[in-house]
Amino acid sequence: MNRTMLAALDPAPKRELTPAEQFRQEQLLSSILADAAPVKSLKRRRPVRRIAIAGALVVGAAAAVIVAPVAYHMIRGNPGVLSAAAIGSWTGMAVRVTADSGAQQWCEQRATGDPNATGPFTVSNADLRGEVTSMILTRGWTTRCAWSGPTRPA
Repeated sequence: MNRTMLAALDPAPKRELTPAEQFRQEQLLSSILADAAPVKSLKRRRPVRRIAIAGALVVGAAAAVIVAPVAYHMIRGNPGVLSAAAIGSWTGMAVRVTADSGAQQWCEQRATGDPNATGPFTVSNADLRGEVTSMILTRGWTTRCAWSGPTRPA
C-alpha cells in the first residue's frame, strides 16, 4: 500500500521518453546552460532602514517617558482647584457673570502667562454653572482659562 502511494508522488516519468521528447529535453537543457547572462549576486544592503526605525522608536520612547508625567498632570489637573461636589453641581444652563465679580478678580490674580503683557484682562465666555464660575482671560497674546469654585469669592 505504501509503495502505491509513493509511486504516485514519484517525479520520474511513468514511461520511457520517446526520442523526440529526449531531443527536446536535451535542447532545453543546453539552451539553459548556454545562457551566458550574468546573474547579479544578492548583496546585503546596509541596515539603514532598521537603524532609522530603531532610532525613531528610541526617540519616541524617550519622549513618552518625558512627556507622559507632564501630560498626566495636565489632564488630571490640580485636585485643589475644584472639589468633586463643585464639579457635580455643573449644570447645562449657564448664568451670565458680571464683569466686576469677585470670581473674576480671583481668577485675574492667579492668572499666569506673558510677564511682559500689560493692561487689563479681556474676559470672554464668563458664566456660572452650578457652583463653578468659568471664564477665559486674555491679555496681550496670552489666553488662560480660569475657574472659581464654591470656596472662592463669588
